[in-house]
Amino acid sequence: MPNALDIVSAFLIALAGIDVVLTTVLVRAARRTGERSLIERAVVSIMLTAFAVGVALLAVNRLAQLHLPTEVATLILIGGLVLISVPQIVWFIVYRRKGFR
Repeated sequence: MPNALDIVSAFLIALAGIDVVLTTVLVRAARRTGERSLIERAVVSIMLTAFAVGVALLAVNRLAQLHLPTEVATLILIGGLVLISVPQIVWFIVYRRKGFR
């Protein structure tokens, strides 16, 4: 019988899969329409999806009991946190320099 962490791990893997599919749709729509705000959202979506895939890799590692080196897991988490922080930092800098239009 799976324990709670197994269920959460499986959920995270499924969620990352859904995230990849939806990001692909969003990126294709942004390329097709060329709409600036949609392109910006697509770029951020790619960054967030990269982190979701990293978390899914950690979940696979846990379910398969592969014993990923701590350094690799730490690198995935740090990389993900950097990815999700970059858009806010860029938007803040743009706002402070000239504001949004």
